[in-house]
Amino acid sequence: MRIHNRKSMKQLRRNLRNSLTPAEATMRKALQGSKLDGKKFRRQHSVGNYVVDFYCPECKLAIELDGEKHFNSLAGEYDLRRTQFLNACNIRVLRFENRAVFEHPDAVLEAIRKNLTTPWPPPKTGGEPKTHSQSGKGAVRRAIVEPFEFRSCWNKRQALGNAALSSYTW
Repeated sequence: MRIHNRKSMKQLRRNLRNSLTPAEATMRKALQGSKLDGKKFRRQHSVGNYVVDFYCPECKLAIELDGEKHFNSLAGEYDLRRTQFLNACNIRVLRFENRAVFEHPDAVLEAIRKNLTTPWPPPKTGGEPKTHSQSGKGAVRRAIVEPFEFRSCWNKRQALGNAALSSYTW
């Protein structure tokens, strides 16, 4: 059964591509034409019933840019389920707040660059690498963009609870 870019999702993907947010448009410019380490990224790529903002098929890496609509408990639960599904499909998910794309673009691109070369899933060596954490049965992983600490981090922690935070990149 086909899970990537199903025909039933084509119109939705097209609509999303034609109505990019400012953060998505900025990220698109940084990723288009294989500018980032020669890796090709697709925008608004569907996997199953989910559409990710950017996807590198060679590295099985999805990039999600989160705006205000992602900062409530219902959206957080949905994002967590989606991340777990993508991880089960052997796709790593990196999440960034929209404002990080504008305020710290070099750090965001560096975090993506690091994850292009990090093996996925991480090898089982008895300990996880510093850039990965595990949460629950789904072993949802997140990349950490250091040295950022966004104010909304505390709000997300309160709204979503610690278990749901594993799907977010700060």
